[in-house]
Amino acid sequence: MCSDVLVMVLLPVLRAQEGPPAPPCPTSCLLCSQEAVICQRLSQIIEAPGSTQALLLTEGSISRVQTSSLSDLSNITVLGLSQNRISELGQEAFRNLPFLQTLLLDHNLLTGPALEGGALKGLSQLEVLALGHNLLSMIQADWFKGTEALISLKLEGNLLRNVDSGSFPLNGLRDLETLDLSDNLIDRLDENSFNGLVSLRTLDLSRNRLSSAPAEAFSYLSWLGNLNLDLNSWNCSCELLELVELLSTFIQQPDKVPELS
Repeated sequence: MCSDVLVMVLLPVLRAQEGPPAPPCPTSCLLCSQEAVICQRLSQIIEAPGSTQALLLTEGSISRVQTSSLSDLSNITVLGLSQNRISELGQEAFRNLPFLQTLLLDHNLLTGPALEGGALKGLSQLEVLALGHNLLSMIQADWFKGTEALISLKLEGNLLRNVDSGSFPLNGLRDLETLDLSDNLIDRLDENSFNGLVSLRTLDLSRNRLSSAPAEAFSYLSWLGNLNLDLNSWNCSCELLELVELLSTFIQQPDKVPELS
């Protein structure tokens, strides 16, 4: 899990940098300092010092995130809320976090309406966004307004059925390099599904329900080096032959790694 990796990486570093003791925190916390708070099995977001740079609250029963919950954490760069029961995000829930670079919301109960109120609005420094293993059945370009710095977007393990020209902002994710759409229910792509993702280098569409896909959907991704189409339900058709022809050209380039079965 993303949160587990972050804990292992951050814990020794942040312990070495501990300053004055932070306010008392629950016994389930692994670390409470002026720079970082790492806790598990909480039912709500706890108060943390204003100097906090990393806040990881995982494996709990937190169900909602309101703007007021994080209003005093303007210095935070890493926020991990993985493996909770979050189904509600307040409007501009993270608006007071101007330096946030990593936001982990994977393994929760988020649906489309939770993101439609502009919860991600204004996260101009956000580089990593994990929304995998939620209950999302669609992707809407409006969710990503103001996240122009995004480099990695993880949407695996949801209920997504299609990706079309309205899924991603035309000019809003020009720095995105990694997009994970694996383990969904996607059975349709169109030629403009990834239009505007001009820097995309890794695209994972494995373990979906694709029977065909237009070659044009990938042909304009000039930086794409890793394309995973494995474990779909491919049918032999003229459209699929065009895709195979594109992948044949793709595989002849030493820096390209396509997977199709």
